[in-house]
Amino acid sequence: MNTQILTANDLLSGGVVFLTDQRKWSSYISQARISHDADTAQKLELIGQDAVGEQIVVEPFLFDVRRAADAPLPHCSTLYRCAVGLAYRY
Repeated sequence: MNTQILTANDLLSGGVVFLTDQRKWSSYISQARISHDADTAQKLELIGQDAVGEQIVVEPFLFDVRRAADAPLPHCSTLYRCAVGLAYRY
């Protein structure tokens, strides 16, 4: 199982957000909850779908990260996606 975090777009601002340990959404990737196993990843996806139903976010999805210093760091393909218009903050 890959290390993953859940991201989505905030419904009001359209900005990229990340699910935190407190089940809140943050624009800071350093605050993202990290999944290390399939069970946790499935739970994160369910929380994301609940947030869609509550009209908080749209298009939640998990993506692979690696741990770097104080924050998860996206793999190259995700970095490319972020560079072409889906900026995020540390």
